[in-house]
Amino acid sequence: MDTMAKRILEKFVTNRRIGEHHILEVNIRKGFDRKDHGTVKEKLKELEKQEYINKHPSGHGDAYAVTYAKLEEIKRLLKSS
Repeated sequence: MDTMAKRILEKFVTNRRIGEHHILEVNIRKGFDRKDHGTVKEKLKELEKQEYINKHPSGHGDAYAVTYAKLEEIKRLLKSS
């Protein structure tokens, strides 16, 4: 897993966005360079395919949250780096 994906997952875990508690895509992109916003969107789709995060449609745009089943694995990934 690359550093950008780890940074994204770290945002979820530190902000406790797990299960029903989601964060909007625009807020996930904050903290990354403007030129990297497209890459962040691609990484979100990649993490969703790997089932690390779930997509929650909302009235304000797409929102994401960490999957409960993968939480321990994510914590191990973040700890190892």
